[in-house]
Amino acid sequence: MIHVENTPIQGIIFDVDGKILNSMVPQYIWLKYAAETFEGNFKWDSYGPEYQEEYNLHLENHGMRGLYTMIGVDFEKHAKKIWDEFTNFNRTHEIVPIEGVPEAIQEIYKRSRVTLKRPIALGLAINTTKTWNDVELPLQKAGLVDILNCRVTKDDIYEECSNGEAKKKNIAYDDYAALKTILDEKTVKMLEKPNGYSVVLACKRLKIHPNRILAFEDTKMGLESYRKVKFEDGYYDVNVVGVTWGYESKERLLKGSPDYIIDKPKQMVELVGDLGGLN
Repeated sequence: MIHVENTPIQGIIFDVDGKILNSMVPQYIWLKYAAETFEGNFKWDSYGPEYQEEYNLHLENHGMRGLYTMIGVDFEKHAKKIWDEFTNFNRTHEIVPIEGVPEAIQEIYKRSRVTLKRPIALGLAINTTKTWNDVELPLQKAGLVDILNCRVTKDDIYEECSNGEAKKKNIAYDDYAALKTILDEKTVKMLEKPNGYSVVLACKRLKIHPNRILAFEDTKMGLESYRKVKFEDGYYDVNVVGVTWGYESKERLLKGSPDYIIDKPKQMVELVGDLGGLN
């Protein structure tokens, strides 16, 4: 890793779902469809805080499979069809950016290029457990793809942790039992949320020391994934910001001990500027 001493913040890592893209409502639509299609029971008449709170609790306590328990669907019985249908759903249902977020990120990019006073440009990355195919088109429409220095997606995690073997065998990212058939238990543990595996990949690809990186997350688990991350030269806490416009409330985010918390996209620009990341 490299870093320049007189540049406080050198890189930013953005979560995608809930942070950049409004995937909350499409996820609600998907789970409602899944309940109807796979013999489940969907009890919410509309998207709202009551649904989202239960969604967050099931996700935190039981992972993605907990969401199917929540809607009364036997995931193991329908696993292959669920993944096939979910992949098709992601390709056919447009996910739009959260209002103001693309503009804020673009402003950060434009104001953090190399100048006579700034010896190194700010590095920008995304960190998501979705595949690149799932997020490329909405990020492209938001004008963000070309300004990214690197990305870490489910595809990259598959490739890094198993030399592509998990992807070849179509093992789901959160199917830890199946992953243990091709990976040692320690590696599989690193993939569970909260985890630092993808954080390490993002920092390495940015070629920036974790002390010089600022991450933005919208969930308690996401925030926790940046704590006590094991790098080659030791454990580090990456500076992480909780944003309140995503999947979880401010009260819940505070339980993840963020270094900062913001309520509006434009505050991203202000914070990065305050931390010395802009010209």
